[in-house]
Amino acid sequence: MENKDITMLPSYKNIAFIRMESVMILYEICHVKMLNGMEIQGFFDLLQQCGEEIGLMTLENEEFDEYVPLPVAKEFVKEFLKGFKKLMNEIGLDK
Repeated sequence: MENKDITMLPSYKNIAFIRMESVMILYEICHVKMLNGMEIQGFFDLLQQCGEEIGLMTLENEEFDEYVPLPVAKEFVKEFLKGFKKLMNEIGLDK
């Protein structure tokens, strides 16, 4: 959210969205390519698909072409950090 302003789209007034630039920062910070070989566009598309599956956007609507729902990005980061913490605990770095 600090990288670029969040966007409120007219058709979804109660949901904040982030643009590709902010998604790219998540992609780089979390080393998505290194961990699973996924390119940035695939990662962006996956986040958009998640947004559609939980009813926060529709992929057919061109208004959403450059956006990912902020709740989806937050959930990704939350789960990523939980997984990272679990890994650190398993290898003994929790002390």
